[in-house]
Amino acid sequence: MATGIRLVVLGDMLDLTRLDARMRPSGAVAASIERLESIAEAHSEVFGALGRFVLAGGELDVVVGNHDLDLGHPALQERFINRLGVRPQDPDARRVTVHRWFLYVPAVVYAEHGHRYHDINAVPVPDGRDVPGIGTPAGVPLATYLESFLRVVRTSDSMRTLALDLARLTGSLVERARQQDSNGLAPAVRGNAARLRDAADTGLDGDALTRIDALSARPGGKTALRVGSTILGPPVRLILPYGAAAGLLAYAFRGMSLAGPAVAVASAAALARLVRNRQRLWPPPRSTGYALDAARDLRRTLESVGAAVPFYILGHTHVPAVVDLGGPGERATYLNTGSWDAPDRNGRGYPFVRVTRSETAAPDAVLLWWPLEHPADHPPGWVASDESTRI
Repeated sequence: MATGIRLVVLGDMLDLTRLDARMRPSGAVAASIERLESIAEAHSEVFGALGRFVLAGGELDVVVGNHDLDLGHPALQERFINRLGVRPQDPDARRVTVHRWFLYVPAVVYAEHGHRYHDINAVPVPDGRDVPGIGTPAGVPLATYLESFLRVVRTSDSMRTLALDLARLTGSLVERARQQDSNGLAPAVRGNAARLRDAADTGLDGDALTRIDALSARPGGKTALRVGSTILGPPVRLILPYGAAAGLLAYAFRGMSLAGPAVAVASAAALARLVRNRQRLWPPPRSTGYALDAARDLRRTLESVGAAVPFYILGHTHVPAVVDLGGPGERATYLNTGSWDAPDRNGRGYPFVRVTRSETAAPDAVLLWWPLEHPADHPPGWVASDESTRI
């Protein structure tokens, strides 16, 4: 029996929040259900194991991340529970909880996926009435548009698709800029206490929830510049030497009939290299400091309302971490669960955080590693894959 064990999946378990240019806004929920069914079919062993865990008495908490925001919708939650082999109307289904925002256990832990503190992934807390889709440019993480665009660039897709993805990325940036108020905080992200209470499903009052919600990152001019440099920087750096060569050739052969052909050859060589290297142009840049900053802000916020906890757990960065938050007041620790997208490059396995508590001892949390079944399958120097949109 799994009684007394609570398994928390801290977001991005499912890759649901995808963009489909052919999908009409009215079909967003149906499309998400179809994607969920496809994932469950392809990974039936995982869904079966989770279902057996629940049926054995374990509690399963699923916190939504930027890749599975769709799970905020009741229809998706019902289908997810059903795919576990648990009937939604059975008592066992009560041990499966989908958290649209965060998991909070008083005096023990605050756990959230962490995407809302990353400006290109910050979106309003899901309200449970719809799923993000092509018709809601501000409700879909900006990084999803960027990832879609870069994926098209790396493939041999049509120029029409490339232009469409670029237009949607630009439209998302414009929509976010339009929603900014005089304080630089988008009203859609700020929300209201009633909606936040509904999403949080916790004992924290409306004031505390509003303060936590206000910590969400605010996309602005710097975000637009970083997105632009991510898209344009690599190809510009790649072809810059050819551009310089073309300029020098044009200057050297000025007034001569060789000037045009020389510039054309240099330009053709630049274009050829750009096409040849397009799949390697955009390595995944890293920026993870926002998660630690968010943990510090969350601690101060919860302390200010008398609801502090000793452990603040986030994910999203794909980088496991344990950091003592220091500062005045009770001791607090930030932990990051890393990612199970791929095993640790040092061969330790897959990272996870274990939190224990009892009536006789203070709660404790530790970062552990789930060992690989076949470590030899991953030779030394093997590098885990990562999100291409982490900037």
